[in-house]
Amino acid sequence: MRVREHWRAAGWPTFLIADDSTDPHSPYAPGQPGHDFHPELAPHASDQVVHKSAGGAFSGTDLATRLRQGGLQTLVVGGFMTNRCVATTVHAGADLGFEIIVLGDGTATVGLTDRRGRTWCADDVHELALADLAATAGVRVCTSEALLAALTPL
Repeated sequence: MRVREHWRAAGWPTFLIADDSTDPHSPYAPGQPGHDFHPELAPHASDQVVHKSAGGAFSGTDLATRLRQGGLQTLVVGGFMTNRCVATTVHAGADLGFEIIVLGDGTATVGLTDRRGRTWCADDVHELALADLAATAGVRVCTSEALLAALTPL
């Protein structure tokens, strides 16, 4: 939340991605309990909301166009499902030539069971996804505190 507050105070553009799943059984489908933004993350009047129906925020949306029209080259990314939606968005953004900073403490995921039946807790899945993203060209992973410290003059 502090990063968003800092961005808004600086007058920098903020984009929120709304997941409008087309699968009626998905918790992210319109009308389902997981569709709406969490009240603490609800869009502000100055936020630009991009509606997606695929895994990543670039697929089937005008996000890249909006970012380029705004002259934006570096993106700060947070969100839910580090290993899915966040990873898909980050990889696509890097492929499109954007420099990307992923907030490790601004992303989260759920635990998974692999094909062998081993269950991985959410923290392990999250950390492995962040390690994979950090190994991607054009992508950096840091904490919100580190980002804000780098942006704040001494």
